[in-house]
This record gives sequence, structure tokens and C-alpha cells, in this order.
Amino acid sequence: QWAPLEFLDWSEKHSGLAADYTEKFFKVLGPNYELISHSNRTDMNSKIMMGKLDLIPALIPSEELSEYLNFTKPYLDLPIVLANRKGQAVITDFDGLNGRTIGFVKGQGIEGMILKDWPTLNVRYYASVTEALRSLDQGDLYSFVGDIASLSYYSQKLELNNIQVSGTTKYRLELAMGVRKGLPELSAIANRYIDSIDTQTRQGIKHRWMNLHIEGSSGLLSYWKPVGLGLALFFPLWLFFFVLL
Repeated sequence: QWAPLEFLDWSEKHSGLAADYTEKFFKVLGPNYELISHSNRTDMNSKIMMGKLDLIPALIPSEELSEYLNFTKPYLDLPIVLANRKGQAVITDFDGLNGRTIGFVKGQGIEGMILKDWPTLNVRYYASVTEALRSLDQGDLYSFVGDIASLSYYSQKLELNNIQVSGTTKYRLELAMGVRKGLPELSAIANRYIDSIDTQTRQGIKHRWMNLHIEGSSGLLSYWKPVGLGLALFFPLWLFFFVLL
């Protein structure tokens, strides 16, 4: 699951921060494009490499996919943070994790940028944020690395009150759209649309899904807290892409 960034709500509507940012753009595309959801990132990446998908509305740009996609400018930027259990030492960087087991969600793209700089980290992969946070809460994992929005959302949704955000890394989750190579006009339209999103719209989207809350007197434990938890139902992880009809 990737709420509150991107998910299907109870009515199977494309929802979340990424959906709000890109909704008007997809209306511009018109009826020639169809939004398709998929539950398997590996299969989606395979279709990207085969040139079967035209546009992916929310992904983290990577060297692996840059051979097949042109990425737009990022339209959403969130800090990547470290989480552990309350009572453990505050972790401010990866130096403090030598010999410790840390968790990532497999395939999100976050692990790639970090392991490039820290290849000797002792890593354990999980299928979802939910699975990783439960493992952290039970003491099977020393620390979890993820984006601030997803971590805050799921720790509250699962009522994991023993989990804290212990440090902010230098890394950022930058969501962009990916456009199949060979479609330069679509790439140009997407980038112009991102440039047109004004500050008021960006603030409105953030306020809809989250507000800023400072946890702890040290000031180190600042994190994004989603608004309105419990008011929506969410399906398992869904990945979205567009194909030209």
C-alpha cells in the first residue's frame, strides 16, 4: 500500500496526494487514454521495458527505468526518514546503523538511492509499509527507512504507538511522471502542466492529506501527520499507468 500518496479508495477511484496533483492533467489528455491499475510492481516494470505503457503518473525516477522512460520534473518532494521504537537511541544518519538490521519496502525506489551510498548496510526487504512497521514494532527490525507521509499514515492507522521517527536523512522522495520514450509531445505537455501548478493548489493538496506535527521536545522528531484517518477504506497496493487507446 502507498497511501496517502497513491491508492484506490472504497469506490475504486484513483486517490491520494499524487492523484490530486495529476487529476487535471489526465482530464487534459482526454478519452484517448485509459487509466489502468496493477498490483504488481515487477510486472509493471516489465511492461514499461516492453514499451506497453505510455505514462506512469507517480514513480521515483531511476537509472534502471531511464532507458525506457523520460521523467518529468518532480511535482511532490517529501523527506525520507528513519524510524525505530521508542526508548531506542535517536538515529540521525546511517553511521549509527552499522551492524543493525534495517528495513525497506522492496521496489519503491528508496532503497536504490540509499544503498548506492551505503552498500554494506544490513538490509531486510518487505512487501509493504504495513509489513515492515509491524516487524519494527515487534522488535524483529531495528530501524525502518521510508517517506514521511507513508510512515506517519500507517503507524497511526495500525495504532503502532511504540514507533517514533528518530531522524531525517539527506535523501528525498521525489515523485515524477514517467513518459514512454518516443512521445516527446506528451513529455512536454506534462512538464508544462507541472510548471502551472501554483502555490495555493500545492498547499491545498498537502492540507487535504496531511498537516505538520512536531513530536518530542528535542525537535528531531518532526513528521507529517495525515488528516482524517479512519474516514476511508483502502485496497492493497495498486500501481497506476496510462495506455493510449
